[in-house]
Amino acid sequence: MAKKINMWQVAAVVFGVLFLLSIFNVFSFSGSTTKITGNAVSYINENLLSQQGVEATVVSSEKTNGVIRTTLNIDGQIQDVYVSTDGTLLFPAAIPLTDSQVIAATGAAVVSQVSPGDILEVSASSGVSIGPEDAE
Repeated sequence: MAKKINMWQVAAVVFGVLFLLSIFNVFSFSGSTTKITGNAVSYINENLLSQQGVEATVVSSEKTNGVIRTTLNIDGQIQDVYVSTDGTLLFPAAIPLTDSQVIAATGAAVVSQVSPGDILEVSASSGVSIGPEDAE
């Protein structure tokens, strides 16, 4: 005499296996890193570098801190860019919030260990000037 298989038992086993797989993050609905990185490089080449006559190529990519860090070779220079895991946002740079230095637009460290209440001296001659020096 054959046992009758209860559909509820089969469904419970299937859902149990799916639940265990989801715990270990087997299912990834955000897209593959390779595809997302390829789309980002295509965007950079078509919209940012096409006028300059240079092309970006992927050196490496890895998921780190919730984003995809992609190392690019742009005309012989190595540059890191960051892409969101869903592929909708491109970040040309990352600024670590744990660093105690304030970085100027030139990328040079200007002030280190600034505390609240510190008095900083700033003059017009210490900044980048746009226009002629003898402007009134």
